[in-house]
Amino acid sequence: MKLSKGMRYVNGLLDERSWPVTRTGFGFYEIDAWGERLTGASSPQRCTLPGVAKRNSADAPYAVPNEFICGRLGLLIGLPVPPGAVVTTEDGTLAYVSLRFGPREESPPPLDPREFVEDNPSIAAGVIAFDYWIGNADRHEHNLAYVRGEPKVPVTVFDHSHALLGTQAGAAVRRLRAMLDEPLVSGILRQHITSSREFGDWAKRIGAISSELILDLCRTVVHPDGITAEECAVAAEFLTYRKDRVLEKIRGSRRRMPNIQGWEPDED
Repeated sequence: MKLSKGMRYVNGLLDERSWPVTRTGFGFYEIDAWGERLTGASSPQRCTLPGVAKRNSADAPYAVPNEFICGRLGLLIGLPVPPGAVVTTEDGTLAYVSLRFGPREESPPPLDPREFVEDNPSIAAGVIAFDYWIGNADRHEHNLAYVRGEPKVPVTVFDHSHALLGTQAGAAVRRLRAMLDEPLVSGILRQHITSSREFGDWAKRIGAISSELILDLCRTVVHPDGITAEECAVAAEFLTYRKDRVLEKIRGSRRRMPNIQGWEPDED
């Protein structure tokens, strides 16, 4: 195996002192501390990574279920969403913890949407398609990350606490039913995208997610501090209905993307 710059072997093992970071296609993650070595053929070792925990709040009463459901769906279709998990806190409430990306203790700078689209046209189309699917009108310069020429700030799509179930406690069912056919092509990327070529691929990825899997994800966060059984069922119905209409709704929102000069043929 070819070693990255600065990495070295000690007694046949990678020296953890020269292995301080993990880079993947889903971001840039730093290891805070290494722990004891464990038994196993792959030389496992305990470690800790920094994370960001979110809880439900008055301003984001569905933060945990929104982050979990949308984050998992984003990963399933191939968007660079930081991995995360739902945890139970000491007081019995839920929190959603995602891996922190980028240089330690630094937040990514505000996104330049023009550079993001120019350098990552496929991901940009994927974000627009994904946001339609999950009913997200809250895509702005602080929940996308990318800095041209800076590998420590990779393309990252994060923060979905205001999507899907919304931000009004007890109003999720009403919101989802009202938005079922809403095109919702919005956010800071739409005005900069110049090609429709990539939308078809993302529509196929979204359409390939089974209704059973969607329902399983929603059921995971049925909890006194998550969502009710009714909210679960309606959220799954919303996502299942919209997943097969991505291309139709995006094409119907052409005026929202004024810099796309020529659209791909309408045949699927």
